[in-house]
Amino acid sequence: SSLWFQAGYLCKYELGDETQAGAFFGRSGDPRIATHVASRFQRDVSLARHEMPLLDQNFDSFPLGAVPKDWTLIPTHAGEYRIDQVDGSHVLRLNEIGYHGAKLCTGFPGWTNYTLTCDFKFLRRDQGASLQLAVYEIGITRYVLSLQDQSAVIINHRVNNDDTPASPRVTLPGNIESGQWWRAEVRVENLETHRTRLSATVWPRDAERPVRPQIVWIDDAGTGGTPLQRGPVAMRVTEAEVAFDNITVTPNDIAKP
Repeated sequence: SSLWFQAGYLCKYELGDETQAGAFFGRSGDPRIATHVASRFQRDVSLARHEMPLLDQNFDSFPLGAVPKDWTLIPTHAGEYRIDQVDGSHVLRLNEIGYHGAKLCTGFPGWTNYTLTCDFKFLRRDQGASLQLAVYEIGITRYVLSLQDQSAVIINHRVNNDDTPASPRVTLPGNIESGQWWRAEVRVENLETHRTRLSATVWPRDAERPVRPQIVWIDDAGTGGTPLQRGPVAMRVTEAEVAFDNITVTPNDIAKP
């Protein structure tokens, strides 16, 4: 993880490329380095965030059957996830039927103020099937958009180890397990030191994006402790086989074309 910091340092002071330096600084894996970067190299990271997404994967360049190295599965069982072909495209396929569920994680501790977007399709399901999209994933703490049947809810795993809802449960425009492609968008924003806002939008991929998010929820000091402010992303699947495609993590302040 310290190698990313060293690469950023060389880019900044040897090559004079502050944008690429910021991209490398932002990938520092050690939380202590991430804190140092946030205080000393904020301008470089800001430059990079205006130029490039943190993550942009559609898996078309991956060979079928491969296991993407940028993704970590917790826990891991043989053959649980791989690159496969669905509807003519290469996708990341995760099969958790018969297991107790697992999460795919990617990213770096320094990621902050971003929007996670992904396409997903339920290929098979069993009783109790669900999908959770996590942001600010640090160890056992995270914020989660939980999707099941035709409903969505935010779960605050910063203060709860179970799936107690933190937001009202909302009804989606259809059942996510119906076999069609869906798109989900989770935006996380640090409003100030003790407030973090999540906005979630879910819709059929072939339909128009809703004008407003279905869920907006704010974590503040009133819930106990300190709201999460940074961290990677993850997708957790339980009792289902799900295909993922077009996964992006975009800084909220990225320049628009």
